[in-house]
Amino acid sequence: MAAAPAFAAEKLVGLWQMVYQQVGGAKTPPEPLAIRITQTNGAIKFDYLLNREMELTRTFTAKVDGSAATIRDSSGAVKGIARLTKVSDTEYTLTMQSPFKPQEPGKLILAEKGTLLRCESDAIMPNHALSHVVQVFARQTDTP
Repeated sequence: MAAAPAFAAEKLVGLWQMVYQQVGGAKTPPEPLAIRITQTNGAIKFDYLLNREMELTRTFTAKVDGSAATIRDSSGAVKGIARLTKVSDTEYTLTMQSPFKPQEPGKLILAEKGTLLRCESDAIMPNHALSHVVQVFARQTDTP
């Protein structure tokens, strides 16, 4: 019997809490948002959690090869697709797209020896304007 292939743990894995946010160049109060990132069999799962109750708002599981992953809300409804590509040990590209909207390209960068996760994207905001968004998350735990 052949052994299952081993997957190196991605440095992204952990629980991250938003501590800083900038939209269109203007600093805004950070949202009560956390990201729980886990890894199973080489796939990375992103759970976006809101408020103290850690209410699941959206989730997707992607491989780091850029293949499409379905984004779902807490009820399981499809909200779009995500593509994750590993650039280096500390940088990933993440492109998300909602149905009937343009792609929102972005990148994830691990900084400060892996204690901060900087997320940058060009996103369609609720007012329908395209804005450059920077969100910084602080690592809460290594194992979510």
